[in-house]
Amino acid sequence: MTRTIYDQFSKDCLEELLSLAGKVEIDLKVASEVREIDVFFTPNPDQIETLNQLGTLGRIGLTPAIIEPYRNPINANEVRKCLKKSFDIEANLQRRAKREGTSTQAPPTLWILSPTISDAVLNQFNAKPDLENWLPGIYFVAEGLRMVLIAIHQLPRTEETLWLRLFGRNQVQLQAIEELQQLPKENQFRDRILEIVANLIAILEVRREEQENLESEEGEFLMQLSTIYTQRLEEATQKGIEQGIEQGIEQGIEIGEQRGEQRGIEIGEQRGIEIAQKRLAQNLLSQGMEVEQVAKLTELSPEEIRKLITSN
Repeated sequence: MTRTIYDQFSKDCLEELLSLAGKVEIDLKVASEVREIDVFFTPNPDQIETLNQLGTLGRIGLTPAIIEPYRNPINANEVRKCLKKSFDIEANLQRRAKREGTSTQAPPTLWILSPTISDAVLNQFNAKPDLENWLPGIYFVAEGLRMVLIAIHQLPRTEETLWLRLFGRNQVQLQAIEELQQLPKENQFRDRILEIVANLIAILEVRREEQENLESEEGEFLMQLSTIYTQRLEEATQKGIEQGIEQGIEQGIEIGEQRGEQRGIEIGEQRGIEIAQKRLAQNLLSQGMEVEQVAKLTELSPEEIRKLITSN
């Protein structure tokens, strides 16, 4: 259950981050014995600038890539399974090209993301860093295998590695989320990933409310993320109120000009508040809050909120 939650978080994040720059395929099935590749990415040559905004993750995506994120430290057996899937998809691509009479697509590189990687695993695959061209924590194996192991907790804490450190654990992941929160609001990836973080928090909250046993690490993680989530909610609420009042005032001024009455401004302000309340309610509902909780925060009645749900 726990692995599934964080696997989905990683896939959702990677899909959001890479979808603007190429084709992203999630849980791609390969071979007759069904295996799934977590993320298969094919870059769009016209979107290289978008990839450049993603630092090291974007550099990974400059060529076709298989990305396998792991929540727990990977072992040698799991590395071999990933290699088998990589060989399978390469064979599939070759068969497809032959069948369609097209040139064979460049074989993808397998990138395995793991919080940490033991020396034993690195030694078994003779994985070595390439510090002249890549950051610490990134290990390359024999060229013919087209596989790279990334120990996320060894990556330097810089903006260039932010999007990869989101897939770490404990303080590494939490620090990355805090840095994400501090990015400029106009950053095209910031809000999308914060929404996915909010969904993760909501899932963990539901598990706790249903009295499922959270691991001690999960409980601490949830507690620490609550601050970030609260900031995100306050920010979204303020933005909704400002937009709503602005829109309402504009509508009110139009009414006032048409009727020649000061009453138009008052109507506009009231309309703005109503719009802000409804937008806030929709945001909260989309994040999994119960109707009664939303009613307390927005001053809307449960009946009004249910109308919002049915109207969507």
